[in-house]
Amino acid sequence: MIEGVPLTENLFRQVCTKSVSKDLASQLSQFLSQLHNFPIERARKLGVPSAPDRERWTDFYRDMEQKAFTLLDRSEQRWTTELFENFLSFEENFQFQPVLLHGDLSPEHILFERERKSISGIIDFGDARIGDPAYDFQFDYGDDFLLEVMSNYQGQIDDTFLRRLEFYNRRWPFHEILYGLCCNKSEHVHRGMENLRKVTATEKANTGG
Repeated sequence: MIEGVPLTENLFRQVCTKSVSKDLASQLSQFLSQLHNFPIERARKLGVPSAPDRERWTDFYRDMEQKAFTLLDRSEQRWTTELFENFLSFEENFQFQPVLLHGDLSPEHILFERERKSISGIIDFGDARIGDPAYDFQFDYGDDFLLEVMSNYQGQIDDTFLRRLEFYNRRWPFHEILYGLCCNKSEHVHRGMENLRKVTATEKANTGG
């Protein structure tokens, strides 16, 4: 068993002084650098999934249309269509160098050791796959922490890295909705819909729409 507790957003805010935050960012960037440097061909031979990302997100979008669009009002449907079609139609979004991904680097999978104030482990590699390195940067500890991790990261950060990461963050409510529908868990559908409406309302307010 790995000692430690999930590094939730609340815990991060409680314990992270500037120096602690910097140390954690350094640890996380070291982990991602090593993971993303794992030989791709060896990962494929070991059976790691490697479907092309354009295919992955096209299928995801179709699932949303078929299974969840009836839950959305017209403005939410329009927002969703623009989000996915703009991303899928931009060729540069798929010209990254693929890497071995953790695939679900959320706060509950980052373990924190309170006494040493350090990351004690990364768990749950059940969603590991080969894909876009930006996908593993969806941990939500604020922009300053993200930039600190990126500044120490040894992998490639190209011109569309942040734009791809923004898409992954914005589509997250749909993941929750589809999971809830697939597994018949209404609480996930409800939470996903709430998060989607928060995102769309915030963007509407920011654009004056």
